[in-house]
Amino acid sequence: MFYILINAINFLEVAWEQRKLGDWGYFYYGHSAPKWSVVGDGGTPCVRYGELYTKSNSKIDHIYSHTNISVKNLKLSKGTEVLIPRVGEDPLDFAHCAWLSIPNVAIGEMISVFNTKQNPLFTAYSFNSMLKYEFAKRVEGGGVANLYYAYLTNIPVSFPSMKEQTEITQLIENLISLIAANQGKHLQIKNAL
Repeated sequence: MFYILINAINFLEVAWEQRKLGDWGYFYYGHSAPKWSVVGDGGTPCVRYGELYTKSNSKIDHIYSHTNISVKNLKLSKGTEVLIPRVGEDPLDFAHCAWLSIPNVAIGEMISVFNTKQNPLFTAYSFNSMLKYEFAKRVEGGGVANLYYAYLTNIPVSFPSMKEQTEITQLIENLISLIAANQGKHLQIKNAL
């Protein structure tokens, strides 16, 4: 859907600027917060890589896990990071990227983190749609596949102006809300019959 929208509204403003992904931002790996360290509501809020598949879409604005690992051994978010799973069973599994919009959240192991000055929600949408197959080409391994950020830095990527990024993400968010509202109405009508 994102790719179709981008092609449909790509006439806006000026041409998109193309650079290598590594020129748009920088990567690092999440650290710690393994399954055994997860506790109830106490501890430091954290995002674990499995949650990228099961609990989030393109934006993380709710935290489900907490870890008892010491804060000095964790990588904490600033609220601008785009998270990319590092492990999956299928090359297309890596198109479950999400913007972590909350600061001071521990970013678990098996997650690559991309920091950029671009709109992080637009970046997550781009990773999940336009770059999905580029990511899949760079996956390494058999039954359990790995995606290392060193393989992503040279992918050519185009971004529009920040204003356009904001307008595009707002349009997508509005469409998602409209779809959700209509699905709710559809269920109400179906249940009433």
